[in-house]
Amino acid sequence: MAQKAWQKYLTKEQYDKLGPDGRMLADYWTQFLPKMCKQMHAAGTLVPTLQQNAEALEDYHVELLQSGLREYEALEFIKEQVYSLPMEE
Repeated sequence: MAQKAWQKYLTKEQYDKLGPDGRMLADYWTQFLPKMCKQMHAAGTLVPTLQQNAEALEDYHVELLQSGLREYEALEFIKEQVYSLPMEE
């Protein structure tokens, strides 16, 4: 089985602690933004940055649901945030 891109940078425990929205972010960043992840990992900022962004996404997700959106509708807004950085060439 192929190694998931996040496994180069995160432990399973770190990955799991990110929550669903944070894991989506980690999957995208590590797969499609490898140069950025490599630089951040070398600087020791990747995990804290992912954690901070995961918390912000989770808060945003809760706000969307509390505003009356259904889960699938809220998830579309979350995906828009996650995939907002263009893929590296």
